[in-house]
Amino acid sequence: MTTFCTGLKVIKTVVTGSHIGISKAKFRFPPHCFALSPEIAKRFRGFNPGKASPFTGRSKAMGPDREDSAERQRGLSCKRTLRRKFLNLLRRQKAEDRLRGSRRILKKLFSTREFQDSKIILFYASFDGEVDTFEMMKQAQKLGKKIALPTIIKNRTQKRFHPALIEDLSHLRLGPYGIKEPQATKGRWVEVDQIDLIIVPGVAFDRSCHRLGRGQGYYDRFLGGVPCAIPTFGLAFDFQIIDRLPHQEPHDVRVSRVIVN
Repeated sequence: MTTFCTGLKVIKTVVTGSHIGISKAKFRFPPHCFALSPEIAKRFRGFNPGKASPFTGRSKAMGPDREDSAERQRGLSCKRTLRRKFLNLLRRQKAEDRLRGSRRILKKLFSTREFQDSKIILFYASFDGEVDTFEMMKQAQKLGKKIALPTIIKNRTQKRFHPALIEDLSHLRLGPYGIKEPQATKGRWVEVDQIDLIIVPGVAFDRSCHRLGRGQGYYDRFLGGVPCAIPTFGLAFDFQIIDRLPHQEPHDVRVSRVIVN
């Protein structure tokens, strides 16, 4: 077993070249992608995100800028493939398994010192198969915590969100992308430096606490302005964990910890 971030356990993967041996099956991935754990690889039986890239070696004809550009494009292509596959896994998970896993994550989250010491917590409104946060928010409110949720601000020049305090979870509206958010935000904005703990969604995470989001960049932009002293916790089911996410962009921001069922 290998330690992931601060306490997460993952299964080691046996890799030979660019092959991963699982039972009787072999899975071939492009060299620019990643290694999956056996548990995850089983869910990708027959998965082949594409032929090996023609950019597998350093070419004398390519300058550093072109090589960086090619690597970036390969990374983006892998991310899009990963995003589709993990979203499918989230959506196909049985409701009872999702609730059972979410309850385990709730217990682990609530037992952390960071949660217990926090007064204001920024959660996310779970949807589309994500780790359920609504029960977490209800229980946190019973413990006297103040809860905030992202409110998306979308216009021609920017795509971002701002945290807003919420007292009644039944008073939420459907915002962009079908995600619930506070109805009335006037006077309810909370600034980043007032938040004690940030709970972050993710389609997938790796052992270094990098996250794969849904591709819109809202959380990367937000987390880029969060002081290092504020803990950021990702929540994930065990099948959302891989060894390494492909090529990271400069704006990609890691979370400080990932809590898994």
